[in-house]
Amino acid sequence: MARKQWRNCFSTSTNDSATETTERDLHSDNDETQPPKEDRCYENEPQDEVNYESYDDVEIRDNHGIVQKKRGHTRAKDIWDLPEGQKIIVQFNEFGQPIKRGGGILGGWLGTVARKTEFCSIEWTDWRLMPTDKKHILISLTKKYFEIPDDARARKWILESIARKWKDYKFELKAKYFKAGKTRVEIERSVPVGIFPRQWKSLVQYWFSEKSKHLSERGKAARAHYKTPHTAGSKSFARMRHEYEKTQGKKPERFEFFSITHKRKDGNFINEEAQGLVEKANNIGAERVEVLEDSGGNVVEEAFTTVLEESQCSRVKGCGLGVTPTQLFGTQFPKRKRSQFEVDRLQQQMQDMRKNYEAKIKNMKEEYEGKMIEMKKDYEGKIARLLKEMDTFRTEFLRCQKLFSQAQLNLIEFQDSLHR
Repeated sequence: MARKQWRNCFSTSTNDSATETTERDLHSDNDETQPPKEDRCYENEPQDEVNYESYDDVEIRDNHGIVQKKRGHTRAKDIWDLPEGQKIIVQFNEFGQPIKRGGGILGGWLGTVARKTEFCSIEWTDWRLMPTDKKHILISLTKKYFEIPDDARARKWILESIARKWKDYKFELKAKYFKAGKTRVEIERSVPVGIFPRQWKSLVQYWFSEKSKHLSERGKAARAHYKTPHTAGSKSFARMRHEYEKTQGKKPERFEFFSITHKRKDGNFINEEAQGLVEKANNIGAERVEVLEDSGGNVVEEAFTTVLEESQCSRVKGCGLGVTPTQLFGTQFPKRKRSQFEVDRLQQQMQDMRKNYEAKIKNMKEEYEGKMIEMKKDYEGKIARLLKEMDTFRTEFLRCQKLFSQAQLNLIEFQDSLHR
């Protein structure tokens, strides 16, 4: 019943004319043949059906400013059929991330945008190469169906979300069509439904390039190191954090939120690696408290930042798409926090090294003193023996001298007797 109630807010016709200008702008420089004909929403696309919370209705504002609340399951493809002038209201958090049910619908709908090659051409090898004017059109297209704040962070999140889903879509295409044993020509002929032939040919040619093969191998190696998948499912971290704040009345610490999003329903961690990260952070935090006698502040949170080995320029793990360390902690704060923590650890290591060095010096000193005592005793014994030998030699010398004197006297007496 709720589903029917939700679908009643849509018109039965597709608003092709409303997006005619946008699509014409996207293809003004495109002379390729059109893709195979089909409905606007592909049946083989993920529909991103969003489960709603009992306290969280979706709000829709019409062109008269009237807001209606709707409840029920929502398919992202239904957004394309919104009546003219109606927009889904989306709320964003302080980091420019969409929250609540409207945010979930927006995220799912952006997935359908990323899969439409008339909006996001797959011939580009990198999202950063996508022309800026095309990205502006994507923002305008989003504003046609969603009421979003005029905020740079919100626009940044929308483009990053499309970029990620666009990349994932190309990965799915490669997994499905890029089969071993097939030649490039064979794959080029197998144009998927809904894709422009020229774009498909360009993408297939890129798959066979050396650059693509190199990046693919590097990507496989990187994915092999990713061993802590979350258990949040399709719900974004931003929405989960918002729900936690609503139910618990406080914001979850990042360390605490990591535990929540990496445990199964039975309360066990998803794997040993995730559990190991938490235990390692706990151990380092406990070590810091013991070493520095510091119980103030969330030392486990600091330890968790260190364990994740985050850098200032990277995204903050566990906070969802678009959040940077500067946004979360402030300019240079996480770097300073980690640096101070590392300084404390290094200082403790230096203290341990100094204690170890002093202990070795003490042992060497005692060993040296012991050897000196032994050498002194040996020296004194040798001196005593030498003195004794000198006394014996002196006594013998005096005896020999006395005998020599007596011999001289006897010689003189013998000479005198000869003269007489």
